Amino acid sequence: MPRRNALPHYQERENKDGSVSRYVYPTIGGKPCWRKIPDNGQWEGVRGYRRYLAKVIEEETNKAHHSNTLFGEVATNWLEERHKTRSAGTAELDTRNVNGILIPRFGSRPWFEIRRRDIQDMIFDLVPRQLMQSTMQITVLKALRMIIKWQSLREEIPYDSQLFAGLEYPRIAPGEEKKRTGRALTPEEIGALLEALPYHYRALVQIMVLTGLRIGEALAMEWKHYVREEETGTGYYRVERTINFQQELVHPKTPRSKATIRLGSQGVAILEKHRAEQAQLRLQYPGWLDQDDPLIFPTQPIFTYSSYPNRSGHQPDQLGRYQYSDIIRKAIQRAATNAGLGQVNPHDFRHTHASKLISEGCNIKAVSHRLRHTSIQTTLDVYGHLYLDDQQEVADIADRAFNFG
Repeated sequence: MPRRNALPHYQERENKDGSVSRYVYPTIGGKPCWRKIPDNGQWEGVRGYRRYLAKVIEEETNKAHHSNTLFGEVATNWLEERHKTRSAGTAELDTRNVNGILIPRFGSRPWFEIRRRDIQDMIFDLVPRQLMQSTMQITVLKALRMIIKWQSLREEIPYDSQLFAGLEYPRIAPGEEKKRTGRALTPEEIGALLEALPYHYRALVQIMVLTGLRIGEALAMEWKHYVREEETGTGYYRVERTINFQQELVHPKTPRSKATIRLGSQGVAILEKHRAEQAQLRLQYPGWLDQDDPLIFPTQPIFTYSSYPNRSGHQPDQLGRYQYSDIIRKAIQRAATNAGLGQVNPHDFRHTHASKLISEGCNIKAVSHRLRHTSIQTTLDVYGHLYLDDQQEVADIADRAFNFG
């Protein structure tokens, strides 16, 4: 075994604390390129030195073949190509991430000089103060990774797959974490979410927003409990069961939850359209498990477009069974992230429903009955802050109500 300091392009240096740092310095382009060997098990010993030396030579040689194109130019060109093949919503999200985060941070640097430590620094700068971890992972880092990979392919050089591997995220102290309360979405946010959501989930979300149903109650809906009133174009649904986390069909959360929910003309129209589309699928794809008591939102064939030109690569293992709520939650969160809405979960649709009713002037008793709460006090505890609390306005109302001349 050769002596360490006798190895080519290798040197050891003693630090002030007595430890020893190891370096390689291959000559690239006529100049020595010094790199410190990381204190990592895979680079230990002579074999580790040789592997790390080969790695450095490969990286520096590839760098010599890179263009000096700035990241800002590369990202702009990628966006132009991306917009040709993506929907308007996806293109808008990509543009916001690239122009709002990536170009201001990396735009003036050559694209090939972006290192893993630069990406790690960006994460610690933005998470969680400006971005959630999921938003950083699913949108920002995804866009950055695609841009670098796209440019690597264009210049026909190897893409470093380890650039994004094993990135760390800030840890929030337990005392600093706040329990997330319900969120009321605006009509514009609901529209953006539906646009980003796969088509086969849209009717489910629309009905939850219009009725305030819990996710388990919505997934347990059966056509036999739905009634359309021909004369008025409205209808109702009778809540009888819910699906728990173990995928078991059980009674609703409270005895009061088992009730009839009125449907407006819009809700009836959504369900009728959904029933017609589902009937077509049941004829085209036999073997559904719910033939005796058809479900309203069961597992069904998944297509790439709403007009059913071809089926998606991922399909449920069985048709006509209850859907898993976790899959719905993940699909909703993925769509919310892609739409730039942050964190959204299915129970937010119930909160949205109640908040909108209150803002439109519904009294507390009607809202409580609609949500099927155990008591009005429950509704007040959750939504009481949304009701009028301006005492002067209350006094003015009393004056108008009791006019003594």
